[in-house]
Amino acid sequence: AATYARMSLEAETATLKGRPDIAREIYAKISDRFGLKEYKEAAERRLAAMAKADDDRAAAEQKKRIEAAMARETEEFGNLLLSVAARARAFRYDECIRDLEIFADGAGGGENVAIAKAYAEAIKAERWLYNRARARIRDGKAPLQVFPKKGAPGQDIKDFNERGLVIGSGGAEGEIRWASIPDAQVFNLFKFALDVPSSEEHMALAVFAWHREMKDDVANEIRAAVALDPKLKDRADKLSSGLATLSDRLAAAKAAAARLK
Repeated sequence: AATYARMSLEAETATLKGRPDIAREIYAKISDRFGLKEYKEAAERRLAAMAKADDDRAAAEQKKRIEAAMARETEEFGNLLLSVAARARAFRYDECIRDLEIFADGAGGGENVAIAKAYAEAIKAERWLYNRARARIRDGKAPLQVFPKKGAPGQDIKDFNERGLVIGSGGAEGEIRWASIPDAQVFNLFKFALDVPSSEEHMALAVFAWHREMKDDVANEIRAAVALDPKLKDRADKLSSGLATLSDRLAAAKAAAARLK
C-alpha cells in the first residue's frame, strides 16, 4: 500500500510539473505491478485531458497576445496617420513619405501596410503637384496676385514654400503665412497656378483637397480626371476608395485619442 501511495504521489507530482512522459511511465508501472488495467486507462484519459487543457490555454494566450499586438499596431498606425495628414497639410511631404515607408517595411503585412503604401504614393503625387505649381510661379508662367489689404494694390506672388507665399512688387518682398489663408483659397491658388490642369494634376488636386477636408472638391477633381482620360477610371476609383478608408481610419484615431484625454 505504501509503495502504491508513493508511486501514485510521484505520478501526480510529475503531472503537476508538466512531465506527462514521466507520469505515464509511472502509471504504467502501477498498472503492471498491481494489475490495475483500468487505472492505467483512467490515468491516460486524465493526461490527455490535461494536455488538451494546456493546449487550449496556450492557444487562448497566443490569441490574446496576437490581439494585443494588433491593437497596439492599430493604435500606432492611427497616430502615424494623424501625424502624416497634419504634416502633409503643411507641405512636409518628404518626411511623411519616409515615415509611411518605414512603417510599411517594418510591419508584418496586412491591411495597414497596404494603406500605408497607397497613402505614400498619394502624397508623392501631391508633392509632384506642389513642385510643378511652384516652378510655374517662379518661372513667371503663372502670374498670380494677392490683395493683402482692402483697397491696396495687388501684390505679385513670386514664390511659395512650407511657411507661406512670397509676395512683392518691384524689389520689395514680403510673406503671407499659409495659416492666414483659408483652405479654399489655398486650393484655388494651386489650381490657378496650373492654368489648365491635366488628368494627373486633377488626381493630385483630389489628394490636396482631401488633406483640407474639402470633400466636394475631392469628388470634382476625380471626376475631372476621368473625364479627361477615361483610362484612369480604375485608378480614380481606387484613389477614391483609398481616401475614404483613410478618412475612416483618421476618424477612429481621433476618437481613440479623445478617449485617452
